[in-house]
Amino acid sequence: MPSTFHRLPDFLLPEQKKELIDISRGAAVPWIIHRSSKSGKISPLHFVRINYTLYGRQALLMMMKPNTTQDWHTDKKGRNAVMIYPLMPENNYACCEIENDRVDFPALINTQLKHRVINNHNVRLNLQVSFEKDIDEIALLFKSEEPVLK
Repeated sequence: MPSTFHRLPDFLLPEQKKELIDISRGAAVPWIIHRSSKSGKISPLHFVRINYTLYGRQALLMMMKPNTTQDWHTDKKGRNAVMIYPLMPENNYACCEIENDRVDFPALINTQLKHRVINNHNVRLNLQVSFEKDIDEIALLFKSEEPVLK
């Protein structure tokens, strides 16, 4: 059975984190409001593509406004695992619940299992990279080759 999540090392440098947060705060950031690919309903997730890749995959910033909830769901096929790297807030980052696990640290999560986020009173911002391959296969990649955002 595939894993629920894999904890990842803190691989971003402080200056990289600051740059990503600064990008998110830009006045002209074209945030895309997420719409569920299954129900068609608008969700509280906001995404923006950024000019970075990780293992050749497009990186995104994902933002949730304060006091919002992304209810229990699974992602569409093709988004089988996602790397989530918390950026802000540094303290009190709302966790992602995956079945009985709670993740509030850099991790690969299995998006084919039910997961949700109940955000707190802060803007929640993270770096995300999605993968088509199985979570355990992607975890091996992170172990064999140091992750570099470029």
